[in-house]
Amino acid sequence: KACGGVCHDCANECTRKLKPHLPLSDAFAQFYQAADFALAIERIPVAEALGRITAQDIYAVNNVPNHAVTMKDGIMVNWQLYLQKRSQGECTFAPGEFQLGNMGTPVYPPFDTNCNAEQCHFNADGSVTIDDELVERQGIEPEGSTVQKGDLLIRNGVKLTASMLSFLHYNGITDLLVIKKPRVTIIPTGGELVPVGEQPQPRQFFESDSIYVKSIAEQCGAIARVTRIAGDNSIRIRHAIERALPDSDLLVVIGGVGKGEKRFNDYSLQAIRSIGTVITHGLACGPGGAPTLIAAIGGIPILGIPGPPHAMLNMTNRVLPPTIELFYQTAYFEETTVDAILGEDFPPTGKTDWYVRVHARKINGEIIVTPLEDGGDGADNFVDATACICLREIEKPYNKGKHVQAKLVINQRRLEES
Repeated sequence: KACGGVCHDCANECTRKLKPHLPLSDAFAQFYQAADFALAIERIPVAEALGRITAQDIYAVNNVPNHAVTMKDGIMVNWQLYLQKRSQGECTFAPGEFQLGNMGTPVYPPFDTNCNAEQCHFNADGSVTIDDELVERQGIEPEGSTVQKGDLLIRNGVKLTASMLSFLHYNGITDLLVIKKPRVTIIPTGGELVPVGEQPQPRQFFESDSIYVKSIAEQCGAIARVTRIAGDNSIRIRHAIERALPDSDLLVVIGGVGKGEKRFNDYSLQAIRSIGTVITHGLACGPGGAPTLIAAIGGIPILGIPGPPHAMLNMTNRVLPPTIELFYQTAYFEETTVDAILGEDFPPTGKTDWYVRVHARKINGEIIVTPLEDGGDGADNFVDATACICLREIEKPYNKGKHVQAKLVINQRRLEES
């Protein structure tokens, strides 16, 4: 369609709007500049902080230990008395000249040295004879020797692990400031979709994409909710987006993001463009990268993910975790990466990086990956796949015997058991 003036982001598909698809790194650099990824902070109990991101440096509030204590089971003696007895050729301590103590027993004067249990023996009259030579103040842990009040314990922007929580309690810290979890709202679209539990009519399908997107968002530490299905109508989709915006830090719209727009029921792109800014429409990876949409509405980041399940699966993994990590400014989503060897030739996949789910098996100590029989929307892809590899354009061809990096989608122990 002919048009004049400066090209703008209108609804017409023409050669003036055809732009090369962006690599993921470039797309996210622009995304970070165009949208608002700031989150508020909140104070929560340490006991509820597993997996949360610290919002400030955390400093020790107590010395640990808070008093000199013994490091092992044994007896506590006075060093000067010990030297006197050694100089006299005997090293037996009568009751009252020593104190029995377990590991962690507070040490008080006149005692200042701990003789380990294996370095002495008890006599029938209740005395104790030291058999080995001692070192002054041995076996005594001074106050603050493990942690001193004011020491930096955990830095700002760290994902908290179970051992970190234990260490905070070890220092007597009961609560801390963390970044609030991002609120992710997921809007499935499509007139051909029905919720699970309803009876689909001919040419209708159960809506199944949103539960995957929600699960990945929650694995990334977000609070996720799914709205009702928005039909194939740009106004309805726009209204669904507008209703969700006030209670969302991130919106994910599923489906309707193809480049055909209303000719092929791709109404989500129209709805988003009408009230926001499209940052990029199309990413240089597949499957599903060409229609994937990155946008912002009033500063709130928006992701548009293709609806076909196999494309949704791949692009959710490509764009949702790194988007949530923009809020946290730290790595969060954890995938186990292993060295693997191609067990068969992998067919060409076009002129872009292509992410392929595969079968991975451990054979003679090496991990061998082979193609799926069906990489589409069936059980082979969604249930039986055990890893994912990236067939990078610059490293093709991918023939049998080539070494690759594989990201496991199952627990590594299960892979080894197979």
